[in-house]
Amino acid sequence: MARLHSHLVAANIDFRSAIDHDELPPALTRELERTIPNSRTLWRIEEAVCSERGGYLVLTGHPGAGKTLVTASFRPTHDQVRVVGRYFAGGYPGSDLPPAHYTDISTFAQWLSGVAMMHSVQARALPVGATTGEFSASIVQNLNAISASLVGDVLGVLFIDGIDSSPSNSPFHFLDYLPADPPHGLVIVITTRDFSALARRFEQIQTSCPIETFPLPLYDCEWLLSRRFG
Repeated sequence: MARLHSHLVAANIDFRSAIDHDELPPALTRELERTIPNSRTLWRIEEAVCSERGGYLVLTGHPGAGKTLVTASFRPTHDQVRVVGRYFAGGYPGSDLPPAHYTDISTFAQWLSGVAMMHSVQARALPVGATTGEFSASIVQNLNAISASLVGDVLGVLFIDGIDSSPSNSPFHFLDYLPADPPHGLVIVITTRDFSALARRFEQIQTSCPIETFPLPLYDCEWLLSRRFG
């Protein structure tokens, strides 16, 4: 995929990539079809991405505020903003694996390796039986590979949702292995219900003021109720 991408760019051929239309878990896709996009929150995230142009952003909101749906429904309106991946650290509807599986460094590193391979020939694959050190090194290398694949002023957005669903005291929690500063042009958006707890537990993740998940306007709530309950 990455080699084909470079050849098409060199030949000045216009194309659209399936990377920009990443698949979501079926259950989450169905949930999106039954709801209304939280436009105010989506616009605020895109505004912050364009303003910060790198680093970490944190989206906060109480349980049920819609953070996962915001993560799933984010579709940038700016041509220079591209979603490079969405990682559901708390699992997702229909998954039969516990949240602890998704917060383990091995699971995240393997997922990120697959994402990076879709973007760059510089991506690092992981061998069977990889060690924690190899997982850790691959995370940095694959974030750099994704960053290097962003052409010109394009900004890449990587979402990490659901980190509150599993105990944060795991010795192999993947957030412990994220770099203090994401590589150039890459914005990592983390969702949480408790910004202060996130900042205390993962001190290397430096971010500005969190973005609050806006409630849906009353008219949208009324429309949803009428659609679901008649």
